[in-house]
Order: sequence, then structure tokens, then C-alpha cells
Amino acid sequence: MYKKQPLNKTYPYPVSIITKSGLRGMYIRLTRDKTVKVTAPLSMPVEEIIRFIDSKDAWIRRNLSRMADPVHYEYFTGEMHYFLGNRYPLHFFQAPSSGIALRNGQLEMDMTARTKNRALLYRKLMKEELKKVLISYIRLWAPRMKVTPASVTVKVMKSRWGSCNVKTGDLCFALDLVTKPEDCIESVVVHELNHLLETGHTPRFHALMVHWLPDYKERTKILTAWPREFI
Repeated sequence: MYKKQPLNKTYPYPVSIITKSGLRGMYIRLTRDKTVKVTAPLSMPVEEIIRFIDSKDAWIRRNLSRMADPVHYEYFTGEMHYFLGNRYPLHFFQAPSSGIALRNGQLEMDMTARTKNRALLYRKLMKEELKKVLISYIRLWAPRMKVTPASVTVKVMKSRWGSCNVKTGDLCFALDLVTKPEDCIESVVVHELNHLLETGHTPRFHALMVHWLPDYKERTKILTAWPREFI
């Protein structure tokens, strides 16, 4: 059971409060449109939720300031898209089979005469491109960390960059990572592999992250600097 709670205080950013049964703690998520979404236990008094938001105000403002404004993509020729941390114009070509490649300083997307939805095809091809990068970093880091991941999947994820099922070793990554610099993608890969050594975000987990990537916190900050495309 859940319900939306009214807010009797004004903030310089939009706030949405959802209370749910079964929750023990309170959580904050920043959405693509820069809304602060708060989830809390169903029985939590609104006053206590407000105190929680107030305690996170500096963190909220800091992270909202780093977030790029949302961009609406239409997938027309010459439209600028982020790919592995750089912006490129997108150009379309008719070909016997579909594919995408970075050539002559632009993203050249081949599509067949039967292609009707450019956005859907672009998403599919970007998923393939990201998976290549992810697998290359997994092959690099898994032996170093002495872990053995299982499957690797890519999907649209709104509030996470990746996830790890510690029981099965299955890894999942956000499609939007394909727009980020490779240093950031590498950091997310190491983060998820690290969960195979330490389940939670404990002091040991962060100590291990510093051991693997001393600048991982700086890399993490950059993740929110690019507009979200796949969400």
C-alpha cells in the first residue's frame, strides 16, 4: 500500500512524497526533470519527513546543480547526441543491414528500408555498443578482483547506474551509461563487481573501491553532468 502525501512547506525545488507500507527508512531520488522524490514509511509523520528533507538540503542542491537540463531527442539528421562522453551529430544512411559507427566525427547509423522507428533502432544499437564496452572492462577487472560474474544485461534504469545479484553473479547496467565517458563506465563496472566481494555499501566496500580506483568518487560525480537520453 502507498499514497502520495501533501507537503506543507515550500522548497526552491519540486518535492514529491510517497509513503509506502513495509518501508523502514526514508529515501531520496532525483528524477530526470529535477524533482526530489522522497519515499517514507506509511506511518511516518509529515513533520519528520520534512526534517529529513531539510537535513539533505545541501546534498539536494549540490546534486541538482550538477544535473544537466533534460533534453528531448527527435532523431533527425544532424541532431547532437552524446556517445562515450562526447557530442556528435547523428546522420542516417540506408543500407542492407542496421548498424552504427563513429566515422568522420559523426555517428553514422545504417538502417534498412523497412526501418520505421529511428529512436527504437538507435536505442537497440546503443545497447549493443555499450555491452561491448562493459564486457571489455569486465574482462579487465574480474581477474584483478578475483571475482566471477555471470550474465551481463543492459536496460533502461531510472534511478541506478547498475545492479548486481550477489547470489547469481548477474550484472545489469543502465543504458544511459553509453552517453558517459569511459572512465565513468569503468567505475560503474568496478562498483558492481565489488558487490561480489562486499554486498552492501559498507566502509569495507568503499575502502575496496579506493583500492581499485582511487578517484572513483570523482568519476561518480561526472555521471550526472550529461543529459539523460535513455530513461
